[in-house]
Amino acid sequence: MVRVRTLHRRKGFFRDSLRTPILLFTSLLFLTVNGLWIPTASGEKIITVGSKNFMENRLLAELFAQLIESRTDLTVLRRLGLAGTQVCFEALKTGGIDLYPEYTGTGLVTILGGEPMNNPTEVLNRVRSQFLQRWNLWWLTPLGFDNSYALALRRDRAQELGVRTLSDLARIAPTLKAGFGYEFMKRPDGLPGLQETYGLQFREVVGMQQTLKYQATAKGDIDLLDVYTTDGRLSVYDFLILEDDQRFFPPYDATALVRGDTLERYPELAAVLSLLTNALTREQMRKWNLLVQEQGQPVTQVARQILEDLQLVADQEHGSPTYHQQPSQSLFAYMWHLRGTLAMR
Repeated sequence: MVRVRTLHRRKGFFRDSLRTPILLFTSLLFLTVNGLWIPTASGEKIITVGSKNFMENRLLAELFAQLIESRTDLTVLRRLGLAGTQVCFEALKTGGIDLYPEYTGTGLVTILGGEPMNNPTEVLNRVRSQFLQRWNLWWLTPLGFDNSYALALRRDRAQELGVRTLSDLARIAPTLKAGFGYEFMKRPDGLPGLQETYGLQFREVVGMQQTLKYQATAKGDIDLLDVYTTDGRLSVYDFLILEDDQRFFPPYDATALVRGDTLERYPELAAVLSLLTNALTREQMRKWNLLVQEQGQPVTQVARQILEDLQLVADQEHGSPTYHQQPSQSLFAYMWHLRGTLAMR
């Protein structure tokens, strides 16, 4: 019998089904109390960028916000760290925020409840058509990197156990203690799906916060953990990522998920955010995430550095003028023209 414990439970962390009435009520209460609906004077051009409560998502949201501020006359409000997927998605649907960074695999499996698919283009097309048809929400062009879930062990521990793949892990899982993130333990593309696909049954499963998982694994307090493949700490800790040999995890291409009515009001948003199309790699994200996670640099500073490196804003030291030119709105016009076709797919 697997023993499951949850440590360091965070207040305001919603893990129930999107269909649960209690979740909807508490989500709306959370958003209202935290000031997500802010009355504005008529004519003010204000948008709100949100994020989930993990570092990369905060960094991407800040990246979006700074790029929008530098390229448009919109005022950007930030609502970063809104717990997990469900709270962010409810905020987007109900207008508490206008956009946030999301991942295609999360949209497919966690939000739509679909079966995992392995082809990135098929996954993107599926979430685009379904989100547009159901909620008038738009997945913009991918940023260029996939941030998948994975399971990892200390390299010396993996060699000791003789494991390289998740199928190898399944054979010895009953002897191991695992430390997993709260959301990962409930998501269909997380622990429940892995148990069904690989037959994983651990001696003990402990719910832990992200930073604590790395520290506990490094010290040997737990045997393995779930990781994001763009986590900068993978460059610091000598962990081995186990191969997903049955290809369970879907692609998780990062992009901006935006309300359709927001794009209709401010069509320049799609053109501005399209400047990030395929601009970021997994290796770059690990490096930038590490600056925040381990070196303690502010998210605002790292986001600014990314935009300068990509030459999308003026270099504060050298004063590059590249950001003064407004981008074309042709991308949004094209997507808006195709909205009916996309909704029928």
